[in-house]
Amino acid sequence: MRRFTRATLLTWAVAFAVSACSDDPTGPADAEPTTLEIVAGDGQSLDAGEASEALTVRVLDENSDPIEGVTVTFTGSGAEHTLSGQSASTGSNGQASVTVTAGSAAGGIEVEAAVSGLDPVTFALQVVEPGPPAGSITLVSGDAQSLALEGVSDALVVEVLDENDAPIEGATVTFAGDGVAHTLSAGTAATDADGRAEITVTAGTDEGEITVDASVPGLDAVTFTLTVEDVSAAASITIVSGDFQTLEYNDTSAALVVEVLDEDDNPVEGLTVAFAGTGPAHTLSAASAETGADGRAQVTVVTVTTPGVIEVEASVGELDPAVFMLEVADLPHTVAAPDNARGVAFDGTWLWAVAGPDVDPIIYRIDPTDGSVEQSFDAPAPDQRGLAWGDDAIWYSSDNGNIYKIDPSNGDVLDDFQSPGTEPRGLTWIGTSLWHNAVTAGVGTVYRLFPETGAPVDQFPSPVDDPLGLTWDGTHFWTAQLTAAEEDRTLVRFDTDGNVESELPNPGTLPIGVTHDPAGPWLWAADNGEDIIHRIKLNP
Repeated sequence: MRRFTRATLLTWAVAFAVSACSDDPTGPADAEPTTLEIVAGDGQSLDAGEASEALTVRVLDENSDPIEGVTVTFTGSGAEHTLSGQSASTGSNGQASVTVTAGSAAGGIEVEAAVSGLDPVTFALQVVEPGPPAGSITLVSGDAQSLALEGVSDALVVEVLDENDAPIEGATVTFAGDGVAHTLSAGTAATDADGRAEITVTAGTDEGEITVDASVPGLDAVTFTLTVEDVSAAASITIVSGDFQTLEYNDTSAALVVEVLDEDDNPVEGLTVAFAGTGPAHTLSAASAETGADGRAQVTVVTVTTPGVIEVEASVGELDPAVFMLEVADLPHTVAAPDNARGVAFDGTWLWAVAGPDVDPIIYRIDPTDGSVEQSFDAPAPDQRGLAWGDDAIWYSSDNGNIYKIDPSNGDVLDDFQSPGTEPRGLTWIGTSLWHNAVTAGVGTVYRLFPETGAPVDQFPSPVDDPLGLTWDGTHFWTAQLTAAEEDRTLVRFDTDGNVESELPNPGTLPIGVTHDPAGPWLWAADNGEDIIHRIKLNP
């Protein structure tokens, strides 16, 4: 039997202890923390009861290497809140974190993170007062962008309104991204006084699609879609056609076309060109378009009734964008109207208008190119209201309660009957029927009348209670509405059930009669405040 002396055993024990100690020469005991810094989570805005994103710190040694296993203590003060923990140990990346859940009271919260021997760092968070419930969240700008690899997007902007369409300030919008690798500039953002909040996106090194959902409590999220592409092949983007156009109100531009070429001036196919417009109100046919085999992409612009210069920027990756300039004319085509013009009609060649003193109105035939009067005769009754062309005749309504059919060659009355409403307004002819809007006891109604007798065949509620004029554009009715506020006196397009389909701002001050001209197509609107008849472009 082999025996070991006490000295031998002691020698082995010492050797084993030395070996064990030498297995981890760089452990936490050997690294001294020299830096404590905030990584993420500062400056958050929370609703009552909301949990924060992680409040993360990092501990580094004198070589700026992360230290694992360091205890970080967290201490909160300020408005009511709860920390997820009082301390946390750093991981292999040197980071430790906690979260904060806000209480019910608004105010500031400070969370101090400390490591023994180092100056603490402090997170500042704000619990916001609960605002009115959000009624809507919509995209404002930043959708459909094309990003280069590792490129930074333009701002992704949303707008939050209450149930009365007023902007909500201080609402927390949460942004969440999905798709190919990317980084959001923030996970939340508070709305400003305009109800708007924004972030940016930085693309990674992979091509593909990024979606970013923006949400507020109680509403469905809205989604931005961005495309990340390797645009290194693109060397230039230039305008082909569509620059320096002059447009009317409610007009559609010719195509705005750009061309993307590589460094050898060959067309680059399949790249996404982002289009963004600034200036007077307008709509782009698309926020982006893909280049074809010829390297070209295009959009169009639709104007409204605001004059000025529209700039449309077309961009690919980091290349200098191509910029289109389009001018919206100060006013649509107009012709001078006789004094106190009200009802208007169009017979396919000529404009007709009823104007003059209420006690002795006159019906005029007008050249639509220059406003010159070609013919006139006395209206059959005072207090002029509506005018229409149909069945080769002029139809005229008077505030005396009657509707008249008039021979346009001499002004003779061919027929007359009583309006079904107490206050007759506009007239229009569709097919073989006369249509008429009128007001009774403050409520507007649209009637289909049998033209031989004036008997109502059909009727439905007018979408506006105080309509002025009536016309038909082939699929929908139009009327002007009288309101106290001048900016609300719009031209209203509605269907045969009285549902409003769209509205156009009135270019004048007091729209009081409308008629349709299919040649444009245009809408002629008589403005009683300015004694002008405006010709407004309609988008087919």
